[in-house]
Amino acid sequence: REVLVVVAQRLRDEVTRPAQPRASAAHCRPGCRGAMLGVMSKGLVLLLVMIAVIIVYTIAKVIRYNRLSEQQWKQVDKSKLKKWEDDDDWD
Repeated sequence: REVLVVVAQRLRDEVTRPAQPRASAAHCRPGCRGAMLGVMSKGLVLLLVMIAVIIVYTIAKVIRYNRLSEQQWKQVDKSKLKKWEDDDDWD
């Protein structure tokens, strides 16, 4: 019974209390918007930095393996390679 009284009081207080606007980008001053983004985007910035590092690392590996492949291809004695009928000239 006491719980019902407390719930009823809280409901009455919420109905009589004027609604406070929520802090969103639409209700903020121009300076406030940057502060909100700074707080909310720390995790996003960290995620984007990690993604950028992974992309740069992957591109560097592809370039490295491409150079290694070209170097090894130059070292191959192409006269010893088997000739296929449908071969195209790669050089």
